[in-house]
Amino acid sequence: MLGLGKTTLAYSVYKYPSINIHFHVCAWSCISQVYEKDSLLFDIFDQIVGKTIRSHETNREDFVQKLYQSLKGRKYLIVIDDIWDIKAWNNLKGPFPDDENGSRILFTTRHRAVALETNSIPYSLRLLSPEESCELLWLRLFNGETCPPELSTISKSIARNCKGLLLAVILVAGILKRSKRKEDCWEHVSNKLVSLEASDILEFSYKHLPDCLKPCFLYFGTFPEDTIISASKLIRLWICEGFVQ
Repeated sequence: MLGLGKTTLAYSVYKYPSINIHFHVCAWSCISQVYEKDSLLFDIFDQIVGKTIRSHETNREDFVQKLYQSLKGRKYLIVIDDIWDIKAWNNLKGPFPDDENGSRILFTTRHRAVALETNSIPYSLRLLSPEESCELLWLRLFNGETCPPELSTISKSIARNCKGLLLAVILVAGILKRSKRKEDCWEHVSNKLVSLEASDILEFSYKHLPDCLKPCFLYFGTFPEDTIISASKLIRLWICEGFVQ
């Protein structure tokens, strides 16, 4: 399911020092619905070896062998985010040696059927309870301060309408931060959430952005999916585009 926090949790595990230190090499890549096998493997190779190789510089068989040899005998952690079909993994797994040395490959997927085909026990993220959703919403809105009494009931209703999705709570908190702290304004948001699916909430949040910020948001579309973007670099790019001053 979309919006549970799978990628966030996987990235936290991937970056956690006491986990990371147990592996000789680590790599992270996103596969998603549409992917290019060679590009994904080149990206993993770049992270492991620290050397960039492109498709015109080597043939596929030689490259796959180079990747295999770079991992052979080493304890590695590979994270592949957002797998939609087990066939994708079957198509990719050739260069990853199974030396039974504690190496790990971590998948994230929104499809339980895919997780069950990996011959391991999947860790399923649960939905937030209404109470947890409300607690997170209040934390995002009031920074640990008490929710005003006049907004308590409507904020609980909004939290329930987020349907237990972490992403929905965070996005809706962003909308409410830009709204007046009035019950009728928040009631409009609550009513709208009732009819929205998880995939619609991002669009709903985008529509509530100020017009001056919408180009900044859309600019993220120029980066490959799951790219880690330097904030300072992003600001400079926005300035160059004339989005901000």
